[in-house]
Amino acid sequence: RTVLARPELTRVVVTPEHLHHRMAAAMRATVESVANAPEAATGRQGIRTAYVAPRDPVEATVASVMGELLGIERIGAMDNFFELGGHSLLAVQVVTRLRKQFATDLPMRALLFEAPTVAGIAAVIRDSLDAARREQETLAALLDDIEAVGARREA
Repeated sequence: RTVLARPELTRVVVTPEHLHHRMAAAMRATVESVANAPEAATGRQGIRTAYVAPRDPVEATVASVMGELLGIERIGAMDNFFELGGHSLLAVQVVTRLRKQFATDLPMRALLFEAPTVAGIAAVIRDSLDAARREQETLAALLDDIEAVGARREA
């Protein structure tokens, strides 16, 4: 009733609690949202794994591909694809892009079951690249041996 009798008031707060309690709660909520703003901006809110930056170019590429498909800016080396919101259909896209990016065979089971973290996938890719390099070195050595045999026969 008293409020209605005062037309000069432009704003009125009606609360079942003391106003200073409400204002303190609002202030705490504002401080918490500002503190969490960097996480929210990078899409990391709700991720329990502490952020560990990718440690090499392979991990950086894996994190970038996952981030692009998941819509998360900052994906760390220890982040799990499925905990980030990934699912099997996105896993197919991640694996396809990584196969093209590294020109290597990346088994789907690696992401789905064996190594669903950025570091785990990067390790599988590094192993695959190392195996391909060793295979190329072996083939090169065999070709050298064949050429040497051919040169001895001609001599």
